[in-house]
Amino acid sequence: MTLHFVGLGLNSEGISLEGLRRLEEADAAFVEFYTNLEMDLSGVEERTGAEIEELPRAEVEREMLPVEAAESGDAVFLVPGDPFAATTHQELRREAEERDLEVSVSHAGSVLTAVGETGLDLYRFGRTVTLPSHGCPPSVVNMIAENDSVGLHTMVLLDPGLGIGEAAEMLRQEIDNSRCVACSRLGTDQSSTEVADLSEVEGGGSGPHCLVLMGDTTDKEEEYIG
Repeated sequence: MTLHFVGLGLNSEGISLEGLRRLEEADAAFVEFYTNLEMDLSGVEERTGAEIEELPRAEVEREMLPVEAAESGDAVFLVPGDPFAATTHQELRREAEERDLEVSVSHAGSVLTAVGETGLDLYRFGRTVTLPSHGCPPSVVNMIAENDSVGLHTMVLLDPGLGIGEAAEMLRQEIDNSRCVACSRLGTDQSSTEVADLSEVEGGGSGPHCLVLMGDTTDKEEEYIG
């Protein structure tokens, strides 16, 4: 009886061979798309023979359905990106271990590494923040300021439903450093990145989106992003 965490990566073909094998052998399979746009998993189902049940966030956080399923067989929990980029999934892992269930992890691509497409050095990023749809709280402003004070870039993830233009305007009203990279659908063949001032970032285009607030840049970074 095992709970398998399987990353889907950043597109419908991003799942690993190991992840596909886990699905082929699973007694139950679930997916949750709260922090990402839905992917078409029909090809994955056809290839593995799995029937994948989509769960709302509440049934993941409160009812722990993947853990419940793993108590009577092998269950796979599919996650867009990498399984442990979200704290909710760490809670599932802890709950499974407390119930003496086996846990395995099949990692996959994540926006946290795909942001390297911008040309910025991953080693020059500070703490990542998430901008909620209701506004820019002091905690986010403070984290951005801390990163900026030591010259580090800040990746800003957006709450579901928050447009990139709206997010840029929220940030522009709260922070001084407004040079950024607007990113769309990183890790897919529709990926785009654009260096701009926050005041120049417009909405529109398909997501998911994120913003990178630029800290100090090296000559190489300027060459790459230019």
